[in-house]
Amino acid sequence: MIKTEWKTMIARIRLIAAKVQIVLSYLIMKIRSICLLLILTVSGTFCHADENMNSDSNQPEHEIESEGKNLLLTSDADWKNYVTTATEIIVTNLSVYNFCTLILNQSWMKTNPSIMWKNLTSPWLWDTSGFLKNQAAHPYFGNMYFTAARSNGLNFWQSFLMTAGGSFLWENCIEAGNNSLNDFISTTFAGSVVGEILYRLGNEGARINPWLGAVFNPVGSINSILTGRKLGTDKSRIHSMSFDLGGGFFTESAESVNAGTPVLKNRIAPEFFFNAAVTYQDPYGHKTKEFMDQFSADIKGEISGGGYFFKADFDGEFFSAPIYINEKIESNFGASFNYDLHYSDSSFLSLNSIGAFFKQKINMGKNNFAYGLETDFVFFGVTENIFTQTEKFLEAGTSTYTFGPQLKLHAEYDSPIAGNFDLNASCEYLNSYGNTPGGKSLSGNFLVLDVDASYRHRIVGNFSLGLQTEYQKKIRTDIDSANCSRDFFTASVFAEYGF
Repeated sequence: MIKTEWKTMIARIRLIAAKVQIVLSYLIMKIRSICLLLILTVSGTFCHADENMNSDSNQPEHEIESEGKNLLLTSDADWKNYVTTATEIIVTNLSVYNFCTLILNQSWMKTNPSIMWKNLTSPWLWDTSGFLKNQAAHPYFGNMYFTAARSNGLNFWQSFLMTAGGSFLWENCIEAGNNSLNDFISTTFAGSVVGEILYRLGNEGARINPWLGAVFNPVGSINSILTGRKLGTDKSRIHSMSFDLGGGFFTESAESVNAGTPVLKNRIAPEFFFNAAVTYQDPYGHKTKEFMDQFSADIKGEISGGGYFFKADFDGEFFSAPIYINEKIESNFGASFNYDLHYSDSSFLSLNSIGAFFKQKINMGKNNFAYGLETDFVFFGVTENIFTQTEKFLEAGTSTYTFGPQLKLHAEYDSPIAGNFDLNASCEYLNSYGNTPGGKSLSGNFLVLDVDASYRHRIVGNFSLGLQTEYQKKIRTDIDSANCSRDFFTASVFAEYGF
């Protein structure tokens, strides 16, 4: 009886602590917003006071792809916009620092001038923080730096450099630990890809409602309030958007050899998933006017018996030029800039890549066939050290930093009678950077194969029903451990709303 009451009391204490943490988190975010408004008011008012009061002052702050204007290397920014951007980046870093030190009491954030000097004068290392912190949190904060710059009128490259500056400031002057090279790469490169996409989606959302724009680009919304620079675009450039909800079954198997003994683990379970995808501007026959002015973003979340899976793929046409063949064929080629993030309870993978692509769409009356080929170089990839020596799937604290070639294939056939057939496949051969300074990265190489096929047929209006299957295989041959492999497979039915 006493033991039961003791457990009940502990549970109540934990519940109260959780509620207190939620309240404190809410209060600190409110305080952060107030501080941000106070600080930015100074720079924002200063910037706004000197602006010419003409008829263009109420126009969207950056009308993407203005007709007759080449925006590849030009921008409307002046030194005042740089000051505002730098202020926002500093305030963002300090807000996170104060929250982590004052509220969460995180020792790894408690820096001082001697630690700052040590970081500034020491070589960069590769840290061993968790995957989500390094490959999800850092790119998100890089996105905040980037959208701060873009929302102040800076172009892609100017925003990229401001993002690098914000990450440099964080790694050397905010965190108490050693400056991390892998964090700098993730924040700057992945943050810029995600930031450009969220900046443009924020403009699209602002056309509908300012609050919707704030969901994608909160920093830009604050700029809009303080400086009067309007968010939004002159017209929508969303080419397609879809939302899927479905379910089926999920299987996973893993195999390793440890000291000559085979180690196996298998599981099968029902799964439910949600998928949201958006394509910005027509990807076929596209001509670039601004860097990354055509992209696709695909986010998928799955819940299965005893497990989960999350995938976010951000693929951009960094530069694209059309090829004219005839009026029925739309073709283009160019350079790509991508960031992909896959995470589950048993595996993870992130890929920063650049490369070249060729796309073509053939119009056959009411029917269309389209395909795309892309060859990329993964300059920074992160995956788990696959092993199944124990019942666990993941080895805590270890990951492998990789690089290598990547090949992508897309094919689609669309018919009002037969329906829509869609195939996406990718293959990566990843080589480890080896025993990186300060990290636990192991040597070895990986072969990753991912195939996703789906069929959908429109039932009424914008609603469709469909079938989907996905297969992923990851193989590692590692001189430090054992030959390992892992397989994932899903098959499901889904309902889709698309436009």
